[in-house]
Amino acid sequence: MNREQISNYKFVNDIVGEISGGVNYPIDLQGFDSAMVVLLSGSAIGSFEILESDDGTTFNVADGSDVSGGVNNFEFVADGQAKGAYLGPKRYIQIKYTMTTTGIGASFVALGNAQVKPVY
Repeated sequence: MNREQISNYKFVNDIVGEISGGVNYPIDLQGFDSAMVVLLSGSAIGSFEILESDDGTTFNVADGSDVSGGVNNFEFVADGQAKGAYLGPKRYIQIKYTMTTTGIGASFVALGNAQVKPVY
């Protein structure tokens, strides 16, 4: 049994610095079947939701059936963390942040369930 996992994931920076709301850039899921968004809130307070797209241009809020837990609204508090997973069929995602308080923090997306392994 192979327990080594680093070759199964690709990590994409989403935000490093001020989390001030709005929408980030498109993230291409080609070659992967899922994505996990991880946010370390720092001093920021708010929530995020996952948007999806077929073409990387026109985005819509992902349906609850396309995210883990069935609810596409992930709240975070200062000095906390939040995570949400996209399991839907679309090629592109974006993360939409809604802020109560802006602040310094970081988020990244782990693309998972690679169709070709190892991932470099």
